[in-house]
Amino acid sequence: MSTLFQDLRYALRALRHNPGFALVAILSLALGIGANAAIFSLAYFFLLRPLPVPNASGVMVVQSQFRGESLVGLTAYSPVSYPDFDDLRRRSHSFAGLTASQYFEFGFAPDKAELPRMRFGALVSGNFFDVLGVHPELGRGFRADEDKVRGRDAVVVLGHELWTTEFASDPVVIGKTIFLNGLPFAVIGVTPESFHGPNAYLRADLYVPLAMEPTLQPRQPGESQEDELDMLGLRVMMVHGRLRPGVRVGQAAAEARVIS
Repeated sequence: MSTLFQDLRYALRALRHNPGFALVAILSLALGIGANAAIFSLAYFFLLRPLPVPNASGVMVVQSQFRGESLVGLTAYSPVSYPDFDDLRRRSHSFAGLTASQYFEFGFAPDKAELPRMRFGALVSGNFFDVLGVHPELGRGFRADEDKVRGRDAVVVLGHELWTTEFASDPVVIGKTIFLNGLPFAVIGVTPESFHGPNAYLRADLYVPLAMEPTLQPRQPGESQEDELDMLGLRVMMVHGRLRPGVRVGQAAAEARVIS
């Protein structure tokens, strides 16, 4: 301990006799600490921050990976095709539930007379809110059957911010018809203010069942008429799974590899 104090006194004397060096040293330390703090803050925000859902530690991201393909990236998500998600959902026993989502640009209009404006939202499987444990502030989430028949259930859950900015937080919005890509959709719910979407750093303004994707984005003449939901090689889905009680991450990962 005495040696430490001697070294400290020596360092202080050296700094006192060399104020220019002391200033450079202090600035260097400040810049280094500040840069490291900023990098950690970004890493936490983009990669580590859990979703604002109940029991977030039990919610896992399920990714797909080809041989030799790296999963390293800013988003830390490697998407899954819908057929692969469907296989995993039907055959997995490690998860209490698995849900898929895909970010999507909508042409939004609060009524038919207004010109549509671009809004960023998500197409989600029918069990999306149930698996994540998110209870709408108003109305309800999707029923499982509202994601079974393609193009049948034109219903939408509004994000809290869209409800606030476009509808003045009016509770009468439940049951209202809005227009997405020129099509009428019935509003059935509003998410809580704390929930911004399936990704911690991208805000979704609204949520629509995945089964509405072919209707919202019809194929043009000359394009493949195959629905994106049928394309095994089209990996665009973000998949979250909630582990069953007592199941470890390694067990779920091993089962997913077997299924794949």
